[in-house]
Amino acid sequence: MAFADDIVIFVNGSSGSLKALSEVLQLYQDGSEQKINYSKSFFVTSKHCRSGRVAAMSQILAMQCTTLPFRYLGVNMFTGRNRTHYYQHLLEKIDNKLLGWQRKLLSEGGRLTLIKRVLTMIPMYTMASVTLPKHVVRSLEAKLANFFWGSFEGKPKRHWVK
Repeated sequence: MAFADDIVIFVNGSSGSLKALSEVLQLYQDGSEQKINYSKSFFVTSKHCRSGRVAAMSQILAMQCTTLPFRYLGVNMFTGRNRTHYYQHLLEKIDNKLLGWQRKLLSEGGRLTLIKRVLTMIPMYTMASVTLPKHVVRSLEAKLANFFWGSFEGKPKRHWVK
């Protein structure tokens, strides 16, 4: 998988495959005159992989090993169940945007425009890639509704109708 200058490469993990990959990466650097940032590069193994094998792989590739989930282009790559905590970063991004905006200084049209054009775009790429858990969708909707309608003593003033 590749996007711009981010690449995910899948290999079987044998010593021969890893050495061949290392040679290809070196040829790429020599031919393109671009340097691979090995401090930002990493590889992922099965959780059942022995620590000695992981150390050997790390030495061949000159990269660190990491675990799942990891984030690729803003989307968490994981195995198993789609869990709510994988999307905490989306909720935090929306919270950070909302902190900078003062609701009382904006008209309803201004709030609606910010919701439609800015806040709903934050999770868009993730939602195109994976199905968000229902709890995350409800949390996103609640944050947007609270920003639009406001709250009184911690409770929303009005509710959206589906």
